[in-house]
Amino acid sequence: SVFRSPLERSPKNGRSSPWSNGSNRSAALSQSARWGFTSPRSDKRSGRSASWLRGLNNLSHLDLGLTKKEVSILVVRFHGLGQHVVAGNMERLVDHHTKCLETVMQRAKEERGVLLYFAEDTVQVSWNAATPCVQSETKALGCALRIAEGLTSQSLTTEFSMGLGAGACLVGNLGCENMKSFCVLGPAVTTAQAMQRLARRYKPKYGLLTTREVAKEAKTNFVYCARDVLTCPEAATGVLTLMQVIENKANRQDDEWMYMLQTKSDAMDAYCENVTLFFEYVAQGRTQEAEVLKQQLATHPLPEGITLGHLSLRTTKPLPIYHLTEPDGIPGSEL
Repeated sequence: SVFRSPLERSPKNGRSSPWSNGSNRSAALSQSARWGFTSPRSDKRSGRSASWLRGLNNLSHLDLGLTKKEVSILVVRFHGLGQHVVAGNMERLVDHHTKCLETVMQRAKEERGVLLYFAEDTVQVSWNAATPCVQSETKALGCALRIAEGLTSQSLTTEFSMGLGAGACLVGNLGCENMKSFCVLGPAVTTAQAMQRLARRYKPKYGLLTTREVAKEAKTNFVYCARDVLTCPEAATGVLTLMQVIENKANRQDDEWMYMLQTKSDAMDAYCENVTLFFEYVAQGRTQEAEVLKQQLATHPLPEGITLGHLSLRTTKPLPIYHLTEPDGIPGSEL
């Protein structure tokens, strides 16, 4: 079957979003009422809202049929599609949109990913949620790099940003007997969405940002480098380290100059570790050690997107505060 963009579907034949207009939302609410679901607000007149909430809060994830799993979530978002609408070139818009979706879905399928969510310009892919998947972080990262290469090779004018999060989540089907939806609930989803928003601001290599925890899980397959460190109240340590992928170690080719290639690769790995160590010093408040390390890093070209001015800013001023749940947490000037 040929994948067709949802933009090609007419409102009569396609499914419109329940949040697109008031009529659809009203229809969705009336449908939920026929299925036996009532909200606390609508049930307040009958005096049952308190009991409704108590019953909902007393349910555990086992009662709801949810299972706890270690899940990896990749969020991909396309930017710049609106320029075709402004120009009135709807055919080009549909063509770009279809190619972007085909690239994401093909790479995700090859890396054992499962489509979790799709709406307009945003796609979420999961690993080890709907189907078992070992080394989900490694497969998700490999998929993200292949998506970036695929979108770039097609010379599309559409920009993209990606965020990857991983951790323990509750997975399973939620809903009633007539309609159920597979859901993933947990901080991995929130973190992946936040990483995608930050990736649009930072513009890292491959357009991808992830966390320090994900980088540790897949360090044997990829070369990482810290991009920045932010104060994050929702993080377990209170600090959010943004990591970008520099290289896939599987792409390193072996030939008769094996010794020279190994020496060059070791030097790159060591340099990226030093950049990451600099941001760790900053996060721990060890500004003097970070300043000394910054002087050592200045003798070599810095990784893409990192400048000496940015490093100096992190040793002289307090870290910006970022909230994972806010759609736009930090002013651009503070980055």
